[in-house]
Amino acid sequence: MVVAAVSAALAVPLAIWALVLSGNFWLQIALVLVPLALFSVVFVSKGRIGHLAVPPERALAGIAHAMRASLYRVTEETGSLTVRLDSVSAVKVLARPAADGTDVYFQPYATPAGWSFIIISFFLWSLAFLAVPLILFIFMEARGFARDRIASLTTGGAQPPAPLAATEVKALLIDGLSEGNRLASEAYEAEQSGYHDWLLLALLGGIVTWGLVFAWTFTASAEPDFGRRLEVPTVIAVAAGTMVTVLGGLVVRAALRSRLLRLKGWADRLRDALATEAGWTAPREHPPSSFELLSEAARQLPEWLTSLRRGGLSRDPGTWLVIVIAGFWSASLFVGAASLAVFAPLLAAVLTLGGFLLTALCYLLYQRWRRRVDSERERTLSDWDRRLDSVRTSMDQFLRDL
Repeated sequence: MVVAAVSAALAVPLAIWALVLSGNFWLQIALVLVPLALFSVVFVSKGRIGHLAVPPERALAGIAHAMRASLYRVTEETGSLTVRLDSVSAVKVLARPAADGTDVYFQPYATPAGWSFIIISFFLWSLAFLAVPLILFIFMEARGFARDRIASLTTGGAQPPAPLAATEVKALLIDGLSEGNRLASEAYEAEQSGYHDWLLLALLGGIVTWGLVFAWTFTASAEPDFGRRLEVPTVIAVAAGTMVTVLGGLVVRAALRSRLLRLKGWADRLRDALATEAGWTAPREHPPSSFELLSEAARQLPEWLTSLRRGGLSRDPGTWLVIVIAGFWSASLFVGAASLAVFAPLLAAVLTLGGFLLTALCYLLYQRWRRRVDSERERTLSDWDRRLDSVRTSMDQFLRDL
């Protein structure tokens, strides 16, 4: 919290300083290169945490289980896992084979919201310094978490605490509930981002309506008094703009709020069950079965994955920013080519070729993103079915052993 406060306090004077002094060309270059260099150092470099005398897969599985049992959201990938720390910062834990086991490293990382802020800051060119406090905050959060929480799991080079055979079912339930909570929470956040985007569009629609109505009523007015001629169109335009904004907001609320509440309810249910299963909260008088909750969540999984796909811009801001920029310049080149087709046909042909190349780039990037999302969907569904089967098998075996 202290680091966040300091970062926020630094952002304002840095932004003012950048705006005042950014008239110098070389200073503008420096305002981008310095944050870019810091970005490279923070997010490319890796720090060693410790050593585990087990293969990389077992090391990551043990660390992932320990983090999930501590109520952190964990995303597993090949050779690494990502632990979400807060709304903007995360940490990647990487496992690399060593002579007698596994070396564990950490790498600062950001959530989609954190990446979005950093990318937008660099996109604004001379305001790239706005990203510096956030980059430093993410670095200190990731380093502190790796030192305080993950390093303790590698003390003495041992394997992170693994569940005993008698509690294997409990461990599987914890991992399953944590993964369900992650998916439901990310689906909720994706839908919430889309909800806010639609509300912003409703506001923009109201502003556009205000401008059009004002221009139309002002030019159509025959009132000789200028003040009166200005006052009446203003009142009419404000009323029209407000009505469009309010109606648009109500339509968005009616269309999306029920889905938001449903996703939020599932995320809360799974987190409460996880906290109870992991021993962080006392069980309720008649708690629902964790296995039944997971089975019921499996039926909701396709809807969650659909929400995640709809939130493509918020989940993968880098790819979609490139697509938007390439699409904008593609349209600009086509417009330029059309305006020069008669007077400079050769230049128009070059611009048209450039427009087609940028359009092709947009298409390829979109197809690549779509394949990745489809692959992630299939892998998630497969992993979920495997988790349920593992829990069911372990429960049956445990009951037979009794």
